Amino acid sequence: MKPARTPGTSIRLLIMGACFFSFAGCFRFSTPAHVIEHRQAIADSLRVEVDISRASNFTGDVGSTLKQIERNIEPLPERYREKIGTIKVVDGFLGDYLFMAPFVGGFTSNDGTINIRNANVTRFVQSAVLFSSDGVLVHEIMHSVHQHELRHWAEKGRPTPEFAEFIRAWELLFFGDVNRDGVIDDRDTAHIEANLREYDANGDGVVNYKDIELAIGHPYVNDRWLSLQGMTVLFQMSFDWVTPRPGGYATPYARTYVWEDAAETKRWAWSKGIIPAIYSGKVDEESIERAWNEFQKLQISDKVLARKVFILARYIAAHELQEQLNARWLNEWNRELTRTDANH
Repeated sequence: MKPARTPGTSIRLLIMGACFFSFAGCFRFSTPAHVIEHRQAIADSLRVEVDISRASNFTGDVGSTLKQIERNIEPLPERYREKIGTIKVVDGFLGDYLFMAPFVGGFTSNDGTINIRNANVTRFVQSAVLFSSDGVLVHEIMHSVHQHELRHWAEKGRPTPEFAEFIRAWELLFFGDVNRDGVIDDRDTAHIEANLREYDANGDGVVNYKDIELAIGHPYVNDRWLSLQGMTVLFQMSFDWVTPRPGGYATPYARTYVWEDAAETKRWAWSKGIIPAIYSGKVDEESIERAWNEFQKLQISDKVLARKVFILARYIAAHELQEQLNARWLNEWNRELTRTDANH
């Protein structure tokens, strides 16, 4: 007959467990010196400010979160990294999201500050329900850079050249393969701009989202949640682990708003190994080949999403030094320019 477990036994087990996690670095009251040094090294080498003042080593592992930040920022071009706001590592978002707090992995403020969850048990809950913590950061970086671009536009009275090209191409891609050559590319954009009257559905002299909505319907739900489209998106978002990916979008969540679409496209392409390998010369040849193979398959299976991935990759690559771009990308980009010039 086994002896009954006494309260003293349970207490000893709790103490042993606490000691184990203490040695694992989870219950330290003060941030270890090497973690503080790592934070400063990230700021110095990657030129991105990281704030860990609201992250506790008592409940989490700040060092692990810093490695995650470094892993997801280091491959990006330096000029792109300079547009990223402060990254704040916080233990949780109870004060920001109340009952939804366990499911929020990160969010970006209007000033471009990224709030990212510390490596603790709440992040594991968020990762299990939504997507990985790495994916959250990749997503939020896009929002932070977007906020920087909007501030620049407001202050200078004009967008940066790379952002102007990005938003124009993104806007017009929804018209699709207008020249019917089997692919959505800059030739379609040039065709639309050369035939504005044909695509100016509301006759205001400008081709933009208003004309797209008249021509093909609403690409995004925005605040139209009570519509059939809105209810469909809510259903797909709730069951995206069993529902198929909606055509033209990286995820159901991408259908909610244009900037969520861009952020989700980046996260999806990053998870597939397409970005940054499709343009970067700082990765191995095998990764470059694999990225282009994935992209070419996407061009066949989903032309709209493939166009989004290309526009996004081109926007990020525009921040990179030419010598840091791979030969495959430069060749493809030159062919794109040649085809567009021939179309004029």
